[in-house]
Amino acid sequence: MTIYQNDLVIITIEPSEIPWIKVFTKRKIKEFSECTVAEKCEIFRIIDITEKLMLSYFNADKINIASFGNLLPQVHWHIMA
Repeated sequence: MTIYQNDLVIITIEPSEIPWIKVFTKRKIKEFSECTVAEKCEIFRIIDITEKLMLSYFNADKINIASFGNLLPQVHWHIMA
């Protein structure tokens, strides 16, 4: 389910027992190195905001941030509390 998008990224909620957000580039690209500077900055801006919100809202002990490309060949990041 998409919860936010702009010209550069799309943010979705992953159905899970744990709080889990995914941040995608809007452009369908495979590698982080293919991102524009603006896309890279926006991804890390969103990750920073999301991590802080998850720590506060869920009172999480730890936030895990990862980028996997084994199933979905599109640049995206997982943020899990």
